[in-house]
This record gives sequence, structure tokens and C-alpha cells, in this order.
Amino acid sequence: MIKLFCIDDNTKDWQLMPHFKAEEFSCHCGGKHPSWIALELVHKLETLRMHLRKPIRVTSGYRCPGHNNSVGGAAKSQHVQGRAADIQVDGLTVRELAAAARAVGFGFVLEEPTWVHVDVRGA
Repeated sequence: MIKLFCIDDNTKDWQLMPHFKAEEFSCHCGGKHPSWIALELVHKLETLRMHLRKPIRVTSGYRCPGHNNSVGGAAKSQHVQGRAADIQVDGLTVRELAAAARAVGFGFVLEEPTWVHVDVRGA
């Protein structure tokens, strides 16, 4: 069973891992509902951060269904389930970042033109 963390006004400033705060994974819709994020995803991103020794920018974490629809996300997007993040790292190509994500154990990695999608589906 995957453990989810609730991100709301009371928890958005929480430090989930040494290099990641809860608010980095919040939905960008600006809604008044909580966001959810899988703790395994945050843990793997921290592992990737330590492996790379470079900051990781989360460009998209949790997406509420409405926001997911507005950005053209897949109907069964892992973002809606709190299991996915789109990431970038300055100084790395998409190919280099994707290879590093696979090396630290991300089972699903998708290379997009300017970012990498990672998720913990089936975890």
C-alpha cells in the first residue's frame, strides 16, 4: 500500500526530505483543496538529488483532476494519484536526467522535450 502525504495550508511548509518541501508538490491550480503526494516518490527524488549532487526542480507534482484536464494530462495520470513528478535539473540534458532517474530505481521514466516525468506506479 502506498503512503500519501496530505499537503494543505497547515503542512505546505513542512520539510519532507532534506532537499524537498511539501509545497513543491502542490497542485498549481490554486484551489482550496489539499494536494496529495506519495512519500515513496519524494524519497526516490531525494535519492536522485543525492546521486546527482544538484538541485532538482519539480515543475509538476500532484494535479487535481481539473488541473490535470486543463494541462492535457492523461485520464489516469499518476500525477492525479500523487505518484508522479515532472522534473528538471540545470546543467543536465533530458537524456542524462532520465538515465540517472533509472539508475536510482525509478521504474517509469518518460523523456519529454524539456523535462523528465518520473513516477512510482505500482509501488
